[in-house]
Amino acid sequence: MQPSSVNSPISTLHEDVLWKIFMENTGFLVDSSLGSKGPLITARHCSQVCSRWRSLFLSSPSIWGRLIDFGDLRQKTDDWRNEVVARSGEALLWVYGSIQSSEQLHFLLIFLKKEWKRVQILDIEESIYPGTSVTWHEWAFLKAPAPKLSRIRISMPYDTRKRIMPAILFKNDAPCLEDFRILDFPHKIPTNTSWLPHLTSVALSEAFTTEKMFAALEAMPQLVYLTVKIWNEIRHLPARKVVLPNLRMLETNGDALNATPILQWVAPSSDCCLSTWGRLRTPIQAAEEYEQYESAVKSYVVPYCFLHPSSSLRLHLDPVYLILADAFRSLRHIIQQPRQFQMMLNTRSLPSSLLLKELVSSEWLSHVSKLELGVGRIIDTTAYNPLRASYIYVLQAFSSPSITTLHTGDSDLFRLLEIVGPDILSSLFPNLITLGLKFLSKSRGPETEFPHQQFLRLRRETGSPISVLDLSDLWDKKKDMGYLEEHTGLLVRWKAEDGRVDEYVCGEGHPERLCFSTDANRNA
Repeated sequence: MQPSSVNSPISTLHEDVLWKIFMENTGFLVDSSLGSKGPLITARHCSQVCSRWRSLFLSSPSIWGRLIDFGDLRQKTDDWRNEVVARSGEALLWVYGSIQSSEQLHFLLIFLKKEWKRVQILDIEESIYPGTSVTWHEWAFLKAPAPKLSRIRISMPYDTRKRIMPAILFKNDAPCLEDFRILDFPHKIPTNTSWLPHLTSVALSEAFTTEKMFAALEAMPQLVYLTVKIWNEIRHLPARKVVLPNLRMLETNGDALNATPILQWVAPSSDCCLSTWGRLRTPIQAAEEYEQYESAVKSYVVPYCFLHPSSSLRLHLDPVYLILADAFRSLRHIIQQPRQFQMMLNTRSLPSSLLLKELVSSEWLSHVSKLELGVGRIIDTTAYNPLRASYIYVLQAFSSPSITTLHTGDSDLFRLLEIVGPDILSSLFPNLITLGLKFLSKSRGPETEFPHQQFLRLRRETGSPISVLDLSDLWDKKKDMGYLEEHTGLLVRWKAEDGRVDEYVCGEGHPERLCFSTDANRNA
């Protein structure tokens, strides 16, 4: 067969267009859950496609300057790290990734000290603990002016951070800085800091007193993304609300009830998304505080959800709290920050929650087609247990006819069968088509069926059979599942070892296709 003389369409693209495509690819970070590769690996693969592409890469320092990705620079020696840096020439630098070895950290600190003036993005997580070999002298470059720095995000063990972080950063000279997120920064940022008014994204730690926190927020009128960590009670409220007209994302982390004044005294945009993390005390401990908290959360969540109805939700229910959140997954970008709402409500209070009632009775729920469900264990599963009543109330409330995909795990299905029982469980999600499993049970006795097998049979026997069993997102090792053959017509989908998606329709007479531990199936 003679090779085709017709060029592929991409080979006809002008070099300027190719260069823009390659530059765009530098921003997408690795996300194994979506099967993506890191920008550095993508660039290496692209540079090996043909001599034209390789020449374009090697002559573009601005591309390589964005590829200082320590997630993919984990080699034992510095050879490849030095090569990537050399190819960046004098271009602006994006330095990011997880630091997981002392060799990486040593290289990083020397590199940053030498090239600090051309660093545009610094976004790193140090996973070395306790980090006793690092001194503040090695991080002293943070005290120097940062003329090009636009984003700095650093996460490291607290003991290390407290020891090495200077109180005054960048010599008060960072004219391009917009994003400041040194998680749990152990010092206050003076409100007269020159770069403070230009920030669009910031994380504030508990180093701030209440007065200093609100004063700092007033000094940042351009904020779009705000993260606040609150564990202690806020005792002194400001005289007036802090108006942040551009605020589109507010995240609170810590004691949820203690963060209520932040929700009440910050006036964000009408399109602000809220995400709450941390601990939620029970209404029994703080009834009035909880009522104020739910009212404050409602003022954010209801407008946002109605403006941005989600097709995919994550719902986690346990004896302490309900977590409800967006469940969509998108490719992570080093510059673009996604907005995903998350709220926590007390489990025992759910049947009387006005916020929950408004959400589930609205058109918002009819947009949801996929539900990711996690269920925590309760000890007392008798009919008189108020926790069981709360579980049933929530599950029935979110059992929308629009939901066609349920993504859960074997342990969650087991708890559903145990807590709500087969009769109620069979009535939930009337139009369910796909069951996606994240985890399988670790073991079973000779006469004990897997929970997913019980659930599949229950749906079949009650006239609402599942059509698709999706194992492609399974986190643990697949087991031999030939027992599924009894569910005639059930399509089983899984991901093979080479990454391709494979399928089998039960009842076709080849249950060995579902014996995933056999060499024959792995090589099929």
